[in-house]
Amino acid sequence: MYNIHLLPATFGDSILIEYGARATPHYILIDGGPYYAFDEVFKAIQGIAPAMKTLELLVVTHIDIDHIDGTVKMLNQSNLPFEIREVWYNGRDQLMEAAGSDIMGSLQGEYLTNLITERSLPHNQCFDGKPLCIHDYNELPVISLPGGMEITLLSPGRQALADLIPVW
Repeated sequence: MYNIHLLPATFGDSILIEYGARATPHYILIDGGPYYAFDEVFKAIQGIAPAMKTLELLVVTHIDIDHIDGTVKMLNQSNLPFEIREVWYNGRDQLMEAAGSDIMGSLQGEYLTNLITERSLPHNQCFDGKPLCIHDYNELPVISLPGGMEITLLSPGRQALADLIPVW
């Protein structure tokens, strides 16, 4: 069983995926919308999952403000009502590794990386902290999460990530 909840992120994106057994659901949050929609997004999450104690996975797809700013605001909360088990996000360190060069990212991207580090959140743990990217398009990575969810990674390859650096 799984349900996909599109959260009220105004012009942005924020999606809560609920999966597993009804008695013990698991959750994935994809993006956080823009900062000014955070209160509505967070209220919607609490309405959908009032007893949620664990967010299995937080995915930040990219650094546009309508995807990242609500996530930054969420991680700035002093008392989140749930634990975050893992964050998938290609920050500066992952892009540096993909490109083999030193870069600086946008303000929001750098700030999110700092929040992940300050909170000691597992960052790209399923990929040993390395970039989320495809190494072989004939064998896409499949990640199994607690609760039985399997995710097939659809992502740029290493070179495509490196090509993003000038616009990051």
